[in-house]
Amino acid sequence: MKKLLTFLIPLFLFISCEDEARDATTCADTLANMEANMEAATTKLENEPNKTNCDAIVKLYQEIYDCMPAGSEKDEMKENLETLKSSCSLLFGS
Repeated sequence: MKKLLTFLIPLFLFISCEDEARDATTCADTLANMEANMEAATTKLENEPNKTNCDAIVKLYQEIYDCMPAGSEKDEMKENLETLKSSCSLLFGS
C-alpha cells in the first residue's frame, strides 16, 4: 500500500499541475483575444441591435469573468456582468 501511495501522490500532483497550466494558458488566450473579439461584437451589436448580438457580448464577459482570479476586480466584473445580462433582457426580451 505504501508503495502504491508513493507512486500515486506524485502522479496526482503532476496531473493537477498540468490542469492548472492548461487552465492558465486557456485564460491567457481568452484575455489576449478579448479586446479584438469585444470590439467586433460591439460593432456588430451597434449595426444590428438584437438579442443574439447582445448575448454574444455577455458570453465574452462571462469567459473573462471565469478566468479572473478572485478579488475586488472579479467582484466588480460580476456586478457589470449581471447588469449587462439584465440590460440585454430588458432591451431585447428574454
